[in-house]
Amino acid sequence: MKALCNVITQLQAQSPDLLNVGIGSPGALALHSGLMKNCNSICLNGKALKIDIESNLGYAIRLENDANCFALSEAHYGAAKDSKSMFGVIIGTGTGGGFVINSQLLTGPNSIAGEWGHNSLPSAARELIGEDRLCYCGRRNCIETVLSGRGLKQTHFEKT
Repeated sequence: MKALCNVITQLQAQSPDLLNVGIGSPGALALHSGLMKNCNSICLNGKALKIDIESNLGYAIRLENDANCFALSEAHYGAAKDSKSMFGVIIGTGTGGGFVINSQLLTGPNSIAGEWGHNSLPSAARELIGEDRLCYCGRRNCIETVLSGRGLKQTHFEKT
């Protein structure tokens, strides 16, 4: 936490016109509690990340799911800038996505509208991997267990 806040403070010193701080993170911020949830970096789950950063910096920040940040960026400045609606997909440590409709991020009532990695694998994919895979969320055979960096690596080593 201290290292992150030090980096932000240093960047602000170098750019005095920097007005706001926005951070993209894995998972989502639970609106009712202010705690992180659904993070594939499981050490963040249940933590008051936004509150802790704001407390260390002494001012308010914006914290949003990293896939949502990606989707907003593409919708406003990237490949989808001329589209009325788009769904951005991230495949990395985990899997995620973000919906942008009419230039507005759609997060849904639970802040996870674009998250698709914890839907069940289609049966054909389960047959391909030939086993049940336990996901960090506690369920078995989530899409993320196959179609994330970790899942692809595991499948590669099992099949080669």
